[in-house]
Amino acid sequence: MPLTTTTFHAIRDQMATKIALITPSFVPERKFARSKRRATLGAWVQSAAKGEALFRAFEVVRGDGEGEPIHIDASALLRTMAVTVNVAYPMLLAIYGSADLDDVEKVVRSDAAQIRDVLFSSGNYVAGQQAAFPQPLPEPDRSDPDVWLQSIPINVVFYESETLV
Repeated sequence: MPLTTTTFHAIRDQMATKIALITPSFVPERKFARSKRRATLGAWVQSAAKGEALFRAFEVVRGDGEGEPIHIDASALLRTMAVTVNVAYPMLLAIYGSADLDDVEKVVRSDAAQIRDVLFSSGNYVAGQQAAFPQPLPEPDRSDPDVWLQSIPINVVFYESETLV
């Protein structure tokens, strides 16, 4: 019986759909919106006006690592792939609350927890996906004083179609 397989692109699109459906715990009227730019989120942040349009803009991209695939049979590989969700937070303090940077950090951490919970939940996997393991959360990238970028690393395990000739 052949295994159900999938692709990174199907997993990425499912992840993006599920993230966009989250109702954030803080500032719930401003939901997550997938970046539809032709550049990476980081490049868009560098070129865009640093306004509210960037608030919770996100992308789902391949991360910096991939395990050696395991040949299951002639039709499938078992892959473990690093995936990163990047989320933008403009430094417009009034949109976060009255405690300034403390509120920004509270929103960023809460959002990361919600994203990790949604992506870890097996009910949100595509057919052929076996797991999504959240990795330790790094500190936000604060190199741009106008926009913080929070990276959320996830290791995804899935069966990918393989035809050995």
